Amino acid sequence: MYPKNTILLIDDDTSLHDLCRAILARMGYKCISAFNGVEGLEKIREHHPDLILLDLMMPDMDGEQVYQELISNAEYQAYKDIPVIMLTAISHDEERENKMLKLGVSAYLDKPFGLNELVNVIKNVFVTHEIRLHNKRLQEEITSAKQYLERLIDNAPVGVLSSDAKGNIVQVNSFFVNLMGVESVDKLWGQNILEGEVIGRKDVCERFRQVLETGTAVKIPTIDIHNRQGRRINVNINCVPLKDENGNISGLLSIWEDVTEAEKRAYELNILRQIGQAMQSVLELDPLLHLILTSITAGCALGFSRAMILLVNEQKKVLEGKMGVGPTSLEEALEIWDKLAKEHSNLEVFLEKYGLKLPNRNDRFDQIVKKVSVPLDQDWDVLIKTIREKRPFKIENAA
Repeated sequence: MYPKNTILLIDDDTSLHDLCRAILARMGYKCISAFNGVEGLEKIREHHPDLILLDLMMPDMDGEQVYQELISNAEYQAYKDIPVIMLTAISHDEERENKMLKLGVSAYLDKPFGLNELVNVIKNVFVTHEIRLHNKRLQEEITSAKQYLERLIDNAPVGVLSSDAKGNIVQVNSFFVNLMGVESVDKLWGQNILEGEVIGRKDVCERFRQVLETGTAVKIPTIDIHNRQGRRINVNINCVPLKDENGNISGLLSIWEDVTEAEKRAYELNILRQIGQAMQSVLELDPLLHLILTSITAGCALGFSRAMILLVNEQKKVLEGKMGVGPTSLEEALEIWDKLAKEHSNLEVFLEKYGLKLPNRNDRFDQIVKKVSVPLDQDWDVLIKTIREKRPFKIENAA
């Protein structure tokens, strides 16, 4: 039972109101009455009921018109998810019933109805409505997580290209589009990476084919490619297979690093492989963020640099620290360097040991970052300007 829930009855039959009020009060529900469609809409806004019993056949404004107004008028946006049970005394109009059910009506109840029938329908509608709301919230959370990861990938400072099992392109990010000198993402949809047109090199296409056929990850270090604009670029490519829940190969994910400037970041090959493998998990966002931050700090002097991620909190209207990786002082950096020197860690070992786990709860720099909170109305702040203007800023000789 759902005690103290409010039910609004919209019906021009006054005797039905007395009957329903007595029945619903006995079952612990609060009943509110409206005797026509216009009054019903007013009572919806006034009381925000938990459920509506709506008569289909009423003069002036019938039940269908009331429901259409409820779900389509922006003034009732806050009330459109209230479950509605349509009451009808006319012969079955299956086409009309199906239409209303598709629009969102929860159930139909034929007049005259008995006590038990009314109560059972109300209980069932409350249960199914809760399930529907739960599924809706779950779907919104999944969609939000997916969109967040897509934004993260699209703004990554490396090219990302993925395909299905046949080699057809299913995703590329902005960095890859710019790297290949393509006008827009649309120019790549439907193309196949196993053919030479996309990459311009048959040997790379064959390595991709190898990944899809054998399920073996490959590294393609420092190759020359001429992009669509004729510019010569040097890239490192890291490619891993994608597998479904049954372990079957469903496609591949490739990470492209631009090393045109004298191959200055050759040591980041293993970082890209680790990021590529981590990106296969859509919902493991925090570990993925930590891996990326660790990769950013893993420069020539491992452990000396710092990186942090800040996210917008729309409710609080602030930019909040989410995670930080790095030392808090020169002394701590020296301690890290001394520890790594004793461990004789190369870049791959460093990432495996420190990148694939979340920061320690007592990590000083991570705690400092999580205390950062910048109001979004501080337009002069460089962090807020980065968001507003959607471009990077470089600060030199900062105090």
